[in-house]
Amino acid sequence: MTDLVGYAVEFAKPKFNRGGPGSFYIPLEPEIVILIVVASLALPLLLLVIFFRKGRARLANEQRLLATGTPGQARVLGMQHGGAVIKIGVQRSISLLLSLEVHLQGRPPYTAQVQKFVPELNLALFQQGAWLDVRVDPMNPNSLAVAGAASPPNAGMPGGAPPMY
Repeated sequence: MTDLVGYAVEFAKPKFNRGGPGSFYIPLEPEIVILIVVASLALPLLLLVIFFRKGRARLANEQRLLATGTPGQARVLGMQHGGAVIKIGVQRSISLLLSLEVHLQGRPPYTAQVQKFVPELNLALFQQGAWLDVRVDPMNPNSLAVAGAASPPNAGMPGGAPPMY
């Protein structure tokens, strides 16, 4: 009779391995479950913090260059999608990798690349052949920031290209 009661008690206990033959069940201690939950929440948060810090550092460097950089102009040689899209409200900004031919006063032109988030509506300003106002780091000519659209050099000057309206 005791064996029958013991069997009934065992039978009434909840069974976690209800998948049938070949199913896999690992009993976990509560501490391990808590550790898995905390890790699964902490890892994405850590990645977000790293992403935003890098973005903030890039933005601070761009603001510094716009304020203190050497002014110049650059012609867009090529444009590629940089692999990221940011949507804020209804405005989408697309990451572009721009190949530029940079023209600074008193220096020969040189090529540089810059990655920039551009609002989708302004993509036409960055097409191949377009001219941009740039600010260049005097200590590192390959570090530059785009200040906006520009007219071609010597536009409207005798012998230069006519102004574009």
